[in-house]
Amino acid sequence: MTDRTPRTPDELRRASTHVYYELWMLLRTGEATLARTSADDVVNNALVESFALHMRALCDFLWPSGADDDDVLALDYFPGKWTASGKSAFKGQRVDANKGIAHISYRRLDVQPPEGKSWEIVTIAEGLHGAMSDFYDLVDHGLLSEEWTRRGFPERVRLPGGGIRVGAAASSMPTMISSDYRPK
Repeated sequence: MTDRTPRTPDELRRASTHVYYELWMLLRTGEATLARTSADDVVNNALVESFALHMRALCDFLWPSGADDDDVLALDYFPGKWTASGKSAFKGQRVDANKGIAHISYRRLDVQPPEGKSWEIVTIAEGLHGAMSDFYDLVDHGLLSEEWTRRGFPERVRLPGGGIRVGAAASSMPTMISSDYRPK
């Protein structure tokens, strides 16, 4: 990843709006998935799939693997100096998003239980929120768009009923959501 095109401060500022959006959407779709306010399976599956794709985008931003030169990466903000911990915790989830949602794959044939893949919404959201918080704490804020300063760093996943999830024992709310990839 040493052959990347250096980006100007203006490019990084403009790109950071998209990074903010990915984190914000990950957290808000996680909340909506946990709230399960819809009885419609299509809506519920769309929420889970949106959550998974935003997770995948943030994983690629933080821990790139085979990135194209035009992909926005955290290391663009810290040339030669960026290392984020936690990659191994998301490897399986990222593969699940790739093979189970973004690509039609034979791996889907092995999804168990039969009703679908379980997504650990709170665990994923908390882990990525923490990694992005590290990014936010270390980055030169002059390289961030006004979105970051106007709206502030996104809050953690807010659970239905007003609570904010801060740890595994913080609530009795289920942290795993099943998604069925097959049409009903």
